[in-house]
Amino acid sequence: MKKYNDALQNYQKALSINYKCLATNHPETAATYHNIGTLYAEIGNYAAALDNCKKALEMELQILPPTHPTLAITYRGISAIFINKGDYADALQYLEKALDIQIKSLPLNHPDFTDTYNNIGMVYDRQDNYQTALKNYEKAVEIASESSGGTHPAMKTYIQNVSDVRRKLSLALQCKNTVDC
Repeated sequence: MKKYNDALQNYQKALSINYKCLATNHPETAATYHNIGTLYAEIGNYAAALDNCKKALEMELQILPPTHPTLAITYRGISAIFINKGDYADALQYLEKALDIQIKSLPLNHPDFTDTYNNIGMVYDRQDNYQTALKNYEKAVEIASESSGGTHPAMKTYIQNVSDVRRKLSLALQCKNTVDC
Protein backbone atom coordinates (compact mmCIF):
# COMPACT_ATOMS: atom_id res chain seq x y z
CA MET A 1 0.00 0.00 0.00
CA LYS A 2 2.95 2.28 0.64
CA LYS A 3 3.86 2.18 -3.05
CA TYR A 4 0.35 3.34 -3.93
CA ASN A 5 0.58 6.18 -1.43
CA ASP A 6 3.97 7.19 -2.81
CA ALA A 7 2.61 7.09 -6.35
CA LEU A 8 -0.40 9.16 -5.35
CA GLN A 9 1.84 11.77 -3.73
CA ASN A 10 3.94 11.95 -6.88
CA TYR A 11 0.86 12.33 -9.06
CA GLN A 12 -0.41 15.10 -6.76
CA LYS A 13 2.94 16.88 -7.12
CA ALA A 14 2.75 16.47 -10.89
CA LEU A 15 -0.77 17.90 -10.87
CA SER A 16 0.40 20.91 -8.87
CA ILE A 17 3.25 21.50 -11.33
CA ASN A 18 0.88 21.08 -14.28
CA TYR A 19 -1.45 23.75 -12.93
CA LYS A 20 1.45 26.14 -12.34
CA CYS A 21 3.21 25.62 -15.67
CA LEU A 22 0.59 24.59 -18.22
CA ALA A 23 -2.68 25.89 -19.58
CA THR A 24 -5.77 25.24 -17.47
CA ASN A 25 -6.88 22.40 -19.72
CA HIS A 26 -3.79 20.62 -20.96
CA PRO A 27 -3.37 17.03 -22.19
CA GLU A 28 -0.68 16.38 -19.56
CA THR A 29 -3.01 17.47 -16.77
CA ALA A 30 -5.76 15.24 -18.15
CA ALA A 31 -3.30 12.34 -18.34
CA THR A 32 -2.30 12.91 -14.73
CA TYR A 33 -5.95 12.80 -13.62
CA HIS A 34 -6.39 9.61 -15.64
CA ASN A 35 -3.35 8.07 -13.94
CA ILE A 36 -4.65 9.06 -10.50
CA GLY A 37 -8.00 7.51 -11.38
CA THR A 38 -6.31 4.31 -12.50
CA LEU A 39 -4.35 4.18 -9.26
CA TYR A 40 -7.51 4.58 -7.19
CA ALA A 41 -9.21 1.85 -9.23
CA GLU A 42 -6.32 -0.52 -8.52
CA ILE A 43 -6.83 -0.11 -4.77
CA GLY A 44 -10.61 -0.42 -5.05
CA ASN A 45 -11.55 3.21 -4.36
CA TYR A 46 -13.96 3.39 -7.28
CA ALA A 47 -15.57 6.70 -6.28
CA ALA A 48 -12.21 8.49 -6.36
CA ALA A 49 -11.26 6.58 -9.51
CA LEU A 50 -14.39 7.75 -11.31
CA ASP A 51 -14.00 11.30 -10.06
CA ASN A 52 -10.46 11.59 -11.41
CA CYS A 53 -11.09 9.77 -14.69
CA LYS A 54 -14.14 11.93 -15.34
CA LYS A 55 -12.03 15.06 -14.69
CA ALA A 56 -9.61 13.76 -17.30
CA LEU A 57 -12.48 13.14 -19.71
CA GLU A 58 -13.94 16.62 -19.17
CA MET A 59 -10.59 18.19 -20.01
CA GLU A 60 -10.06 15.96 -23.03
CA LEU A 61 -13.51 16.76 -24.38
CA GLN A 62 -12.60 20.46 -24.26
CA ILE A 63 -9.18 20.20 -25.89
CA LEU A 64 -9.27 17.22 -28.24
CA PRO A 65 -11.20 16.61 -31.45
CA PRO A 66 -14.34 14.51 -30.77
CA THR A 67 -12.87 11.43 -32.46
CA HIS A 68 -9.39 11.56 -30.93
CA PRO A 69 -8.20 8.06 -29.93
CA THR A 70 -7.23 9.30 -26.45
CA LEU A 71 -10.92 9.85 -25.73
CA ALA A 72 -11.58 6.20 -26.54
CA ILE A 73 -8.89 5.15 -24.09
CA THR A 74 -10.42 7.32 -21.37
CA TYR A 75 -13.95 6.05 -22.06
CA ARG A 76 -12.64 2.49 -21.90
CA GLY A 77 -10.83 3.24 -18.63
CA ILE A 78 -14.01 4.60 -17.08
CA SER A 79 -15.91 1.56 -18.31
CA ALA A 80 -13.41 -0.71 -16.53
CA ILE A 81 -14.22 1.03 -13.25
CA PHE A 82 -17.93 0.45 -13.83
CA ILE A 83 -17.23 -3.20 -14.67
CA ASN A 84 -15.35 -3.61 -11.39
CA LYS A 85 -18.30 -2.02 -9.56
CA GLY A 86 -20.71 -4.41 -11.30
CA ASP A 87 -22.45 -1.49 -13.01
CA TYR A 88 -22.71 -3.11 -16.42
CA ALA A 89 -25.19 -0.67 -17.99
CA ASP A 90 -22.85 2.28 -17.45
CA ALA A 91 -19.83 0.19 -18.45
CA LEU A 92 -21.48 -0.72 -21.74
CA GLN A 93 -22.44 2.90 -22.40
CA TYR A 94 -18.81 4.02 -22.06
CA LEU A 95 -17.53 1.06 -24.09
CA GLU A 96 -19.91 1.92 -26.91
CA LYS A 97 -18.58 5.50 -26.93
CA ALA A 98 -15.02 4.17 -27.03
CA LEU A 99 -15.85 1.80 -29.88
CA ASP A 100 -17.59 4.54 -31.85
CA ILE A 101 -14.53 6.78 -31.60
CA GLN A 102 -12.20 3.93 -32.52
CA ILE A 103 -14.25 3.06 -35.60
CA LYS A 104 -14.07 6.70 -36.72
CA SER A 105 -10.39 7.27 -35.97
CA LEU A 106 -8.43 4.03 -36.25
CA PRO A 107 -7.85 1.34 -38.87
CA LEU A 108 -10.33 -1.47 -38.20
CA ASN A 109 -7.55 -3.90 -37.34
CA HIS A 110 -5.85 -1.57 -34.84
CA PRO A 111 -4.84 -3.38 -31.63
CA ASP A 112 -6.76 -0.89 -29.45
CA PHE A 113 -9.97 -2.52 -30.65
CA THR A 114 -9.03 -5.79 -28.96
CA ASP A 115 -9.42 -4.49 -25.41
CA THR A 116 -12.66 -2.73 -26.28
CA TYR A 117 -14.25 -5.81 -27.85
CA ASN A 118 -12.93 -8.00 -25.05
CA ASN A 119 -14.41 -5.69 -22.40
CA ILE A 120 -17.74 -5.55 -24.22
CA GLY A 121 -17.66 -9.34 -24.26
CA MET A 122 -16.91 -9.35 -20.54
CA VAL A 123 -19.93 -7.16 -19.78
CA TYR A 124 -22.26 -9.42 -21.74
CA ASP A 125 -20.62 -12.53 -20.26
CA ARG A 126 -21.24 -11.28 -16.72
CA GLN A 127 -24.87 -10.62 -17.67
CA ASP A 128 -25.19 -14.23 -18.95
CA ASN A 129 -25.70 -13.01 -22.52
CA TYR A 130 -23.26 -15.57 -23.87
CA GLN A 131 -24.05 -15.25 -27.58
CA THR A 132 -23.25 -11.55 -27.62
CA ALA A 133 -20.25 -12.11 -25.36
CA LEU A 134 -18.92 -14.76 -27.75
CA LYS A 135 -19.30 -12.47 -30.75
CA ASN A 136 -17.25 -9.75 -29.04
CA TYR A 137 -14.63 -12.11 -27.64
CA GLU A 138 -14.17 -13.63 -31.10
CA LYS A 139 -13.80 -10.15 -32.59
CA ALA A 140 -11.02 -9.43 -30.07
CA VAL A 141 -9.23 -12.64 -31.09
CA GLU A 142 -9.67 -11.85 -34.79
CA ILE A 143 -8.24 -8.35 -34.51
CA ALA A 144 -5.43 -9.47 -32.21
CA SER A 145 -4.48 -12.11 -34.79
CA GLU A 146 -4.60 -9.63 -37.67
CA SER A 147 -2.77 -6.83 -35.91
CA SER A 148 0.01 -8.85 -34.34
CA GLY A 149 0.19 -12.13 -36.20
CA GLY A 150 -1.08 -13.91 -33.11
CA THR A 151 1.55 -12.47 -30.78
CA HIS A 152 -0.67 -9.86 -29.10
CA PRO A 153 0.22 -9.83 -25.37
CA ALA A 154 -3.37 -10.57 -24.31
CA MET A 155 -4.06 -13.21 -26.97
CA LYS A 156 -4.07 -16.04 -24.41
CA THR A 157 -6.68 -14.20 -22.35
CA TYR A 158 -8.86 -13.52 -25.39
CA ILE A 159 -8.73 -17.16 -26.50
CA GLN A 160 -9.48 -18.31 -22.95
CA ASN A 161 -12.51 -16.00 -22.84
CA VAL A 162 -13.81 -17.53 -26.09
CA SER A 163 -13.33 -21.03 -24.68
CA ASP A 164 -14.99 -20.16 -21.38
CA VAL A 165 -18.07 -18.62 -22.96
CA ARG A 166 -18.40 -21.53 -25.41
CA ARG A 167 -18.35 -23.87 -22.42
CA LYS A 168 -21.05 -21.77 -20.74
CA LEU A 169 -23.15 -21.88 -23.91
CA SER A 170 -22.76 -25.64 -24.07
CA LEU A 171 -23.77 -26.03 -20.43
CA ALA A 172 -26.74 -23.72 -20.92
CA LEU A 173 -27.86 -25.80 -23.90
CA GLN A 174 -27.47 -29.03 -21.95
CA CYS A 175 -29.40 -27.57 -19.06
CA LYS A 176 -32.15 -26.40 -21.38
CA ASN A 177 -32.45 -29.88 -22.85
CA THR A 178 -32.83 -31.63 -19.49
CA VAL A 179 -35.70 -31.54 -17.09
CA ASP A 180 -33.49 -31.25 -14.00
CA CYS A 181 -32.38 -27.67 -14.65
